[in-house]
Amino acid sequence: MSQIGTRVTCLLDDEADIRAVFSGVAGAAPLREVLARLDTRQQALIMGHAVPMPVVVRTRSYDVAFYESVARRAAAPEDTLARGRALLRGEEGEL
Repeated sequence: MSQIGTRVTCLLDDEADIRAVFSGVAGAAPLREVLARLDTRQQALIMGHAVPMPVVVRTRSYDVAFYESVARRAAAPEDTLARGRALLRGEEGEL
């Protein structure tokens, strides 16, 4: 746990798990209260190097609309390679 720079934690019930998440974290007492108040679904506490301060986020729902959205965004590997090559050649384009 000491090597993990960024932690994403959902609601925890077990005291040992809570202690493990906050091991080596400065100001853990107020964060324990935040963790205890998370919604049982779709909320997580993110803290560490990736964020300037601890923040609570709401995750998106994994429903039919989510999976349709992901499927539309998925590109064939050939398309991804072609876009990468175009960017390396200095051609304008979107990723």
